[in-house]
Amino acid sequence: MTQGPCTSRLAQAAAAHRSPLLEGLSRALANPYDAVASPNGVVNLGTAENHLMFPELLEKLNSPSIRQVTEDMLKYGTMHGSEPLRKAIANLFNKYLKPCTAIKPEEITVHAGCGATVNNIAQTIANPGEGILVPTPYYGGFDFDLTLYAEARPIHVHTSGANAFKIEVSALERGYQAALEDNITVRALLLTNPQNPHGRALSISEIMPLLRWAKEHNLHVISDEIYAISTFINPNPFVSVLSIPELPDPEHTHVLWSMSKDFCINGVRVGACVSRNTKVLAAMQMFALFTNTSSLADRAVTNLLQDEQWVEWFVKENQKRMKEQYGRLVGELNRMGIPFMTADSGFFVLVNLSKWFGTPGKNGEEPWRTLWYKLLDGGIYILPGEAFNISETGWFRIVFTVSWPLLSLGLERLGQVLEREKQLQVRHSRL
Repeated sequence: MTQGPCTSRLAQAAAAHRSPLLEGLSRALANPYDAVASPNGVVNLGTAENHLMFPELLEKLNSPSIRQVTEDMLKYGTMHGSEPLRKAIANLFNKYLKPCTAIKPEEITVHAGCGATVNNIAQTIANPGEGILVPTPYYGGFDFDLTLYAEARPIHVHTSGANAFKIEVSALERGYQAALEDNITVRALLLTNPQNPHGRALSISEIMPLLRWAKEHNLHVISDEIYAISTFINPNPFVSVLSIPELPDPEHTHVLWSMSKDFCINGVRVGACVSRNTKVLAAMQMFALFTNTSSLADRAVTNLLQDEQWVEWFVKENQKRMKEQYGRLVGELNRMGIPFMTADSGFFVLVNLSKWFGTPGKNGEEPWRTLWYKLLDGGIYILPGEAFNISETGWFRIVFTVSWPLLSLGLERLGQVLEREKQLQVRHSRL
Protein backbone atom coordinates (compact mmCIF):
# COMPACT_ATOMS: atom_id res chain seq x y z
CA MET A 1 0.00 0.00 0.00
CA THR A 2 1.41 3.39 -1.02
CA GLN A 3 1.74 5.83 1.83
CA GLY A 4 1.02 9.53 1.45
CA PRO A 5 3.48 12.28 2.31
CA CYS A 6 4.62 12.40 5.93
CA THR A 7 3.69 16.06 6.30
CA SER A 8 0.56 18.04 5.43
CA ARG A 9 0.06 20.18 2.37
CA LEU A 10 0.37 23.31 4.53
CA ALA A 11 3.61 22.05 6.06
CA GLN A 12 5.08 21.34 2.64
CA ALA A 13 4.10 24.80 1.39
CA ALA A 14 5.65 26.43 4.46
CA ALA A 15 8.91 24.51 4.09
CA ALA A 16 9.11 25.36 0.39
CA HIS A 17 8.52 29.10 0.84
CA ARG A 18 11.42 31.24 -0.38
CA SER A 19 11.92 34.98 -0.43
CA PRO A 20 14.79 37.49 -0.49
CA LEU A 21 13.59 38.64 2.93
CA LEU A 22 14.32 35.26 4.53
CA GLU A 23 17.42 34.59 2.46
CA GLY A 24 19.07 37.90 3.32
CA LEU A 25 18.16 37.72 6.99
CA SER A 26 19.64 34.23 7.32
CA ARG A 27 22.91 35.50 5.80
CA ALA A 28 22.98 38.48 8.16
CA LEU A 29 22.20 36.44 11.27
CA ALA A 30 24.77 33.77 10.40
CA ASN A 31 27.62 36.28 10.74
CA PRO A 32 26.42 39.52 12.36
CA TYR A 33 28.79 42.45 12.69
CA ASP A 34 30.33 43.06 16.10
CA ALA A 35 33.06 45.66 16.52
CA VAL A 36 35.10 43.31 18.72
CA ALA A 37 33.97 39.73 18.14
CA SER A 38 33.20 39.92 14.40
CA PRO A 39 34.45 43.15 12.76
CA ASN A 40 34.09 41.59 9.30
CA GLY A 41 30.55 40.41 9.97
CA VAL A 42 27.50 41.63 8.07
CA VAL A 43 26.14 45.08 8.95
CA ASN A 44 22.36 44.70 9.12
CA LEU A 45 20.56 47.63 7.50
CA GLY A 46 17.83 45.34 6.20
CA THR A 47 15.74 44.40 9.23
CA ALA A 48 13.07 46.97 10.16
CA GLU A 49 14.05 47.57 13.77
CA ASN A 50 14.52 50.85 15.63
CA HIS A 51 17.55 50.79 17.94
CA LEU A 52 17.65 54.52 18.63
CA MET A 53 15.83 54.29 21.97
CA PHE A 54 17.31 51.02 23.24
CA PRO A 55 19.23 52.48 26.24
CA GLU A 56 16.15 54.21 27.65
CA LEU A 57 13.90 51.24 26.86
CA LEU A 58 16.18 48.81 28.65
CA GLU A 59 16.27 51.06 31.70
CA LYS A 60 12.48 51.36 31.72
CA LEU A 61 11.71 47.69 31.05
CA ASN A 62 14.11 46.58 33.78
CA SER A 63 12.67 48.99 36.35
CA PRO A 64 10.60 47.67 39.30
CA SER A 65 7.51 49.49 37.98
CA ILE A 66 7.52 47.26 34.87
CA ARG A 67 8.94 43.96 36.15
CA GLN A 68 6.07 42.94 38.39
CA VAL A 69 5.45 39.19 38.30
CA THR A 70 2.42 38.24 40.38
CA GLU A 71 0.65 34.95 41.05
CA ASP A 72 -2.19 35.65 38.62
CA MET A 73 0.36 35.85 35.78
CA LEU A 74 1.18 32.18 36.32
CA LYS A 75 -2.41 31.24 35.47
CA TYR A 76 -4.42 31.35 32.26
CA GLY A 77 -5.83 34.75 31.45
CA THR A 78 -7.94 36.41 28.78
CA MET A 79 -6.50 35.04 25.57
CA HIS A 80 -7.21 38.12 23.44
CA GLY A 81 -5.43 40.45 25.87
CA SER A 82 -6.15 41.40 29.46
CA GLU A 83 -8.63 44.20 30.04
CA PRO A 84 -5.93 46.50 31.51
CA LEU A 85 -3.79 45.98 28.38
CA ARG A 86 -6.67 46.62 25.99
CA LYS A 87 -7.63 49.71 27.99
CA ALA A 88 -4.04 51.00 27.83
CA ILE A 89 -3.90 50.43 24.06
CA ALA A 90 -7.29 52.14 23.64
CA ASN A 91 -6.02 55.17 25.57
CA LEU A 92 -2.89 55.27 23.40
CA PHE A 93 -4.93 55.10 20.19
CA ASN A 94 -7.38 57.73 21.39
CA LYS A 95 -4.48 60.13 21.95
CA TYR A 96 -2.30 59.46 18.90
CA LEU A 97 -4.67 58.07 16.24
CA LYS A 98 -7.30 60.71 17.09
CA PRO A 99 -10.37 58.60 16.22
CA CYS A 100 -13.66 60.38 15.58
CA THR A 101 -15.32 58.05 18.07
CA ALA A 102 -13.29 56.98 21.09
CA ILE A 103 -11.99 53.41 20.86
CA LYS A 104 -13.21 51.08 23.59
CA PRO A 105 -11.22 48.17 25.08
CA GLU A 106 -13.90 45.72 23.91
CA GLU A 107 -13.22 46.78 20.30
CA ILE A 108 -9.61 45.55 20.57
CA THR A 109 -8.14 42.08 20.34
CA VAL A 110 -4.48 41.43 21.18
CA HIS A 111 -2.28 38.87 19.42
CA ALA A 112 1.37 37.77 19.38
CA GLY A 113 2.60 40.48 17.04
CA CYS A 114 1.24 42.09 13.90
CA GLY A 115 2.04 39.07 11.72
CA ALA A 116 -0.29 36.90 13.79
CA THR A 117 -2.88 39.67 13.68
CA VAL A 118 -2.73 39.83 9.87
CA ASN A 119 -3.08 36.04 9.72
CA ASN A 120 -6.09 36.09 12.04
CA ILE A 121 -7.94 38.89 10.23
CA ALA A 122 -7.31 37.10 6.91
CA GLN A 123 -8.80 33.89 8.32
CA THR A 124 -11.73 35.90 9.65
CA ILE A 125 -12.78 37.63 6.44
CA ALA A 126 -11.57 35.32 3.64
CA ASN A 127 -12.03 31.66 2.81
CA PRO A 128 -9.07 29.63 1.50
CA GLY A 129 -8.33 30.63 -2.09
CA GLU A 130 -10.12 33.98 -1.88
CA GLY A 131 -8.28 37.18 -2.70
CA ILE A 132 -7.03 40.20 -0.79
CA LEU A 133 -5.93 43.19 -2.87
CA VAL A 134 -2.50 44.46 -1.79
CA PRO A 135 -0.97 47.52 -3.49
CA THR A 136 2.73 47.14 -4.25
CA PRO A 137 5.25 47.72 -2.91
CA TYR A 138 4.34 46.11 0.39
CA TYR A 139 5.97 44.42 3.37
CA GLY A 140 7.10 41.04 2.07
CA GLY A 141 6.01 39.25 5.22
CA PHE A 142 2.39 39.68 4.13
CA ASP A 143 3.03 36.83 1.71
CA PHE A 144 3.50 34.50 4.70
CA ASP A 145 0.88 36.13 6.93
CA LEU A 146 -1.91 35.91 4.36
CA THR A 147 -1.15 32.54 2.81
CA LEU A 148 0.47 29.99 5.12
CA TYR A 149 -2.50 29.41 7.44
CA ALA A 150 -5.36 31.49 6.05
CA GLU A 151 -4.57 30.37 2.48
CA ALA A 152 -5.80 33.70 1.17
CA ARG A 153 -4.39 34.92 -2.15
CA PRO A 154 -2.59 38.27 -2.29
CA ILE A 155 -3.73 40.09 -5.45
CA HIS A 156 -0.98 42.50 -6.47
CA VAL A 157 -2.04 46.02 -7.40
CA HIS A 158 1.04 47.41 -9.12
CA THR A 159 2.16 51.00 -8.71
CA SER A 160 5.08 52.88 -10.28
CA GLY A 161 8.15 54.48 -8.77
CA ALA A 162 7.91 57.13 -11.48
CA ASN A 163 4.64 58.18 -9.81
CA ALA A 164 6.01 57.85 -6.25
CA PHE A 165 4.14 54.52 -5.95
CA LYS A 166 0.81 56.34 -5.71
CA ILE A 167 -2.15 53.97 -5.37
CA GLU A 168 -4.71 54.73 -8.08
CA VAL A 169 -8.34 53.62 -8.04
CA SER A 170 -7.93 52.55 -11.66
CA ALA A 171 -5.17 50.15 -10.59
CA LEU A 172 -7.41 48.70 -7.87
CA GLU A 173 -10.15 48.16 -10.44
CA ARG A 174 -7.76 46.42 -12.83
CA GLY A 175 -6.55 44.10 -10.08
CA TYR A 176 -10.10 43.39 -8.99
CA GLN A 177 -11.32 42.59 -12.50
CA ALA A 178 -8.28 40.41 -13.22
CA ALA A 179 -9.03 38.39 -10.08
CA LEU A 180 -12.65 37.91 -11.14
CA GLU A 181 -11.50 36.72 -14.57
CA ASP A 182 -9.38 34.12 -12.75
CA ASN A 183 -12.47 33.07 -10.77
CA ILE A 184 -11.06 34.50 -7.53
CA THR A 185 -13.52 36.06 -5.11
CA VAL A 186 -12.00 39.23 -3.64
CA ARG A 187 -12.79 39.90 0.02
CA ALA A 188 -10.63 42.81 1.14
CA LEU A 189 -8.23 45.64 0.41
CA LEU A 190 -5.08 45.68 2.57
CA LEU A 191 -3.43 49.09 2.97
CA THR A 192 -0.28 49.98 4.89
CA ASN A 193 -0.14 53.50 6.28
CA PRO A 194 2.51 54.79 6.79
CA GLN A 195 3.87 52.73 3.95
CA ASN A 196 6.61 50.12 3.96
CA PRO A 197 9.13 50.05 2.21
CA HIS A 198 9.08 53.68 1.08
CA GLY A 199 8.32 55.41 4.37
CA ARG A 200 5.51 57.71 3.33
CA ALA A 201 2.19 58.40 5.03
CA LEU A 202 -0.95 58.45 2.90
CA SER A 203 -2.81 61.76 2.93
CA ILE A 204 -6.57 61.89 3.43
CA SER A 205 -6.96 62.91 -0.22
CA GLU A 206 -5.15 59.70 -1.21
CA ILE A 207 -7.00 57.45 1.24
CA MET A 208 -10.60 58.53 0.66
CA PRO A 209 -10.94 57.43 -3.00
CA LEU A 210 -9.57 54.01 -2.04
CA LEU A 211 -12.03 53.63 0.85
CA ARG A 212 -14.98 54.72 -1.29
CA TRP A 213 -13.98 52.28 -4.02
CA ALA A 214 -13.74 49.43 -1.48
CA LYS A 215 -17.23 50.18 -0.18
CA GLU A 216 -18.64 50.23 -3.72
CA HIS A 217 -17.27 46.71 -4.17
CA ASN A 218 -18.44 45.53 -0.73
CA LEU A 219 -14.89 44.84 0.44
CA HIS A 220 -13.37 44.88 3.90
CA VAL A 221 -10.53 47.37 4.39
CA ILE A 222 -7.58 46.30 6.53
CA SER A 223 -5.46 49.31 7.48
CA ASP A 224 -2.06 48.26 8.82
CA GLU A 225 -0.96 51.29 10.85
CA ILE A 226 2.03 49.71 12.55
CA TYR A 227 4.18 52.85 11.96
CA ALA A 228 1.42 55.27 13.05
CA ILE A 229 3.53 57.05 15.68
CA SER A 230 6.87 56.67 13.87
CA THR A 231 6.68 59.91 11.89
CA PHE A 232 9.43 62.49 11.87
CA ILE A 233 8.34 65.64 10.03
CA ASN A 234 6.06 68.51 11.00
CA PRO A 235 3.20 68.83 10.56
CA ASN A 236 2.49 65.16 11.25
CA PRO A 237 1.61 63.61 7.85
CA PHE A 238 -0.17 60.53 9.23
CA VAL A 239 -3.95 60.15 9.10
CA SER A 240 -5.55 57.07 10.65
CA VAL A 241 -8.66 55.78 8.93
CA LEU A 242 -10.31 55.90 12.36
CA SER A 243 -9.89 59.69 12.39
CA ILE A 244 -11.85 60.25 9.16
CA PRO A 245 -15.31 61.71 9.93
CA GLU A 246 -16.75 60.51 6.61
CA LEU A 247 -15.30 56.99 6.86
CA PRO A 248 -17.31 55.19 4.14
CA ASP A 249 -17.79 51.82 5.84
CA PRO A 250 -16.83 51.74 9.55
CA GLU A 251 -18.21 48.24 10.13
CA HIS A 252 -15.93 46.75 7.47
CA THR A 253 -12.82 48.80 8.28
CA HIS A 254 -10.26 47.22 10.62
CA VAL A 255 -7.01 48.73 11.95
CA LEU A 256 -3.92 46.70 12.84
CA TRP A 257 -1.03 47.86 15.01
CA SER A 258 1.83 46.53 17.09
CA MET A 259 4.28 47.58 19.81
CA SER A 260 7.13 46.36 17.58
CA LYS A 261 7.76 49.54 15.61
CA ASP A 262 6.40 52.57 17.49
CA PHE A 263 7.87 51.31 20.77
CA CYS A 264 10.95 49.57 19.32
CA ILE A 265 10.29 46.16 20.93
CA ASN A 266 9.97 43.73 18.01
CA GLY A 267 10.77 40.72 20.17
CA VAL A 268 8.03 41.26 22.76
CA ARG A 269 5.28 40.26 20.28
CA VAL A 270 2.22 42.34 21.13
CA GLY A 271 -0.06 43.23 18.21
CA ALA A 272 -3.62 44.54 18.15
CA CYS A 273 -6.69 44.73 15.94
CA VAL A 274 -9.35 47.42 16.27
CA SER A 275 -12.74 46.57 14.77
CA ARG A 276 -16.31 47.72 15.29
CA ASN A 277 -17.74 44.62 13.68
CA THR A 278 -19.06 42.26 16.37
CA LYS A 279 -18.77 39.17 14.16
CA VAL A 280 -15.18 39.99 13.28
CA LEU A 281 -14.34 40.63 16.94
CA ALA A 282 -15.88 37.32 18.01
CA ALA A 283 -13.79 35.42 15.46
CA MET A 284 -10.60 37.32 16.31
CA GLN A 285 -11.09 36.49 19.98
CA MET A 286 -11.32 32.80 19.14
CA PHE A 287 -8.29 32.83 16.83
CA ALA A 288 -6.36 34.51 19.66
CA LEU A 289 -6.54 31.18 21.51
CA PHE A 290 -3.65 30.11 19.25
CA THR A 291 -1.83 33.46 19.00
CA ASN A 292 -2.15 34.99 22.45
CA THR A 293 0.69 36.99 23.89
CA SER A 294 2.27 35.80 27.14
CA SER A 295 1.13 37.11 30.52
CA LEU A 296 4.64 38.50 31.08
CA ALA A 297 4.50 40.57 27.88
CA ASP A 298 0.89 41.55 28.59
CA ARG A 299 1.76 42.93 32.03
CA ALA A 300 5.00 44.62 30.98
CA VAL A 301 3.35 46.45 28.07
CA THR A 302 0.38 47.41 30.24
CA ASN A 303 2.66 48.93 32.87
CA LEU A 304 4.68 50.69 30.19
CA LEU A 305 1.68 52.28 28.48
CA GLN A 306 0.04 53.27 31.76
CA ASP A 307 2.96 55.60 32.45
CA GLU A 308 1.51 58.23 30.13
CA GLN A 309 4.06 60.90 31.04
CA TRP A 310 6.92 58.58 30.09
CA VAL A 311 5.12 57.53 26.87
CA GLU A 312 4.69 61.15 25.82
CA TRP A 313 8.40 61.82 26.40
CA PHE A 314 9.37 58.61 24.58
CA VAL A 315 7.30 59.39 21.48
CA LYS A 316 8.70 62.91 21.14
CA GLU A 317 12.30 61.85 21.76
CA ASN A 318 12.03 58.90 19.38
CA GLN A 319 10.65 61.09 16.60
CA LYS A 320 13.43 63.63 17.22
CA ARG A 321 16.15 60.98 16.96
CA MET A 322 14.57 59.47 13.86
CA LYS A 323 14.52 62.88 12.17
CA GLU A 324 18.19 63.44 13.00
CA GLN A 325 19.22 60.01 11.73
CA TYR A 326 17.15 60.39 8.56
CA GLY A 327 18.93 63.69 7.91
CA ARG A 328 22.33 62.02 8.28
CA LEU A 329 21.35 59.27 5.85
CA VAL A 330 20.02 61.72 3.26
CA GLY A 331 23.22 63.75 3.50
CA GLU A 332 25.33 60.67 2.84
CA LEU A 333 23.15 59.47 -0.04
CA ASN A 334 23.43 62.89 -1.70
CA ARG A 335 27.20 62.87 -1.21
CA MET A 336 27.44 59.38 -2.74
CA GLY A 337 25.23 60.28 -5.69
CA ILE A 338 22.64 57.60 -4.88
CA PRO A 339 19.06 58.41 -6.01
CA PHE A 340 16.42 57.94 -3.31
CA MET A 341 12.80 58.66 -2.42
CA THR A 342 12.20 61.14 0.37
CA ALA A 343 10.39 59.74 3.41
CA ASP A 344 8.39 61.13 6.33
CA SER A 345 7.68 58.00 8.40
CA GLY A 346 9.05 54.58 9.27
CA PHE A 347 12.61 53.36 9.62
CA PHE A 348 13.76 53.25 6.01
CA VAL A 349 14.47 54.88 2.68
CA LEU A 350 14.17 53.42 -0.81
CA VAL A 351 17.26 53.95 -2.96
CA ASN A 352 17.72 53.14 -6.63
CA LEU A 353 20.94 51.29 -7.48
CA SER A 354 20.08 50.32 -11.05
CA LYS A 355 22.89 52.41 -12.55
CA TRP A 356 25.37 50.12 -10.79
CA PHE A 357 23.92 46.98 -12.38
CA GLY A 358 26.44 45.01 -14.37
CA THR A 359 25.96 42.09 -16.71
CA PRO A 360 23.79 39.16 -15.55
CA GLY A 361 25.51 36.75 -13.21
CA LYS A 362 25.96 33.01 -13.45
CA ASN A 363 23.22 31.06 -15.22
CA GLY A 364 21.46 34.25 -16.29
CA GLU A 365 21.09 35.54 -12.72
CA GLU A 366 19.13 38.79 -12.56
CA PRO A 367 21.30 41.93 -12.24
CA TRP A 368 19.62 42.96 -8.97
CA ARG A 369 20.42 39.59 -7.42
CA THR A 370 24.03 39.71 -8.62
CA LEU A 371 24.50 43.14 -7.02
CA TRP A 372 22.68 42.07 -3.85
CA TYR A 373 24.95 39.06 -3.39
CA LYS A 374 27.98 41.29 -3.86
CA LEU A 375 26.63 43.62 -1.18
CA LEU A 376 26.18 40.69 1.20
CA ASP A 377 29.68 39.45 0.39
CA GLY A 378 30.88 43.00 1.04
CA GLY A 379 29.41 42.88 4.55
CA ILE A 380 26.27 44.97 4.08
CA TYR A 381 22.68 43.68 4.21
CA ILE A 382 19.93 45.77 2.66
CA LEU A 383 16.78 44.43 1.03
CA PRO A 384 16.08 44.47 -2.72
CA GLY A 385 12.78 45.83 -3.99
CA GLU A 386 11.87 42.34 -5.13
CA ALA A 387 11.35 41.46 -1.45
CA PHE A 388 8.48 43.97 -1.52
CA ASN A 389 7.07 42.94 -4.91
CA ILE A 390 8.18 46.14 -6.64
CA SER A 391 7.62 45.55 -10.34
CA GLU A 392 10.50 47.88 -11.35
CA THR A 393 13.95 46.49 -10.66
CA GLY A 394 16.75 48.51 -9.08
CA TRP A 395 15.15 49.58 -5.79
CA PHE A 396 16.68 48.67 -2.42
CA ARG A 397 15.51 49.53 1.11
CA ILE A 398 17.97 50.91 3.68
CA VAL A 399 17.04 50.96 7.38
CA PHE A 400 18.51 54.01 9.15
CA THR A 401 17.25 53.55 12.74
CA VAL A 402 20.46 52.01 14.07
CA SER A 403 23.38 53.69 15.81
CA TRP A 404 25.24 56.24 13.70
CA PRO A 405 28.56 54.30 13.85
CA LEU A 406 26.78 51.20 12.50
CA LEU A 407 24.87 53.15 9.83
CA SER A 408 28.03 54.99 8.82
CA LEU A 409 29.97 51.73 8.49
CA GLY A 410 27.17 50.16 6.46
CA LEU A 411 27.10 53.12 4.07
CA GLU A 412 30.89 52.99 3.78
CA ARG A 413 30.70 49.32 2.76
CA LEU A 414 27.86 50.09 0.35
CA GLY A 415 30.00 52.76 -1.27
CA GLN A 416 32.94 50.38 -1.59
CA VAL A 417 30.86 47.76 -3.39
CA LEU A 418 29.32 50.36 -5.72
CA GLU A 419 32.75 51.79 -6.53
CA ARG A 420 34.00 48.32 -7.49
CA GLU A 421 30.95 47.89 -9.72
CA LYS A 422 31.64 51.25 -11.34
CA GLN A 423 35.21 50.22 -12.11
CA LEU A 424 33.98 46.93 -13.60
CA GLN A 425 31.60 48.86 -15.85
CA VAL A 426 34.48 51.04 -17.05
CA ARG A 427 36.64 48.01 -17.84
CA HIS A 428 33.80 46.26 -19.68
CA SER A 429 33.11 49.39 -21.74
CA ARG A 430 36.70 49.29 -23.03
CA LEU A 431 36.53 45.69 -24.22
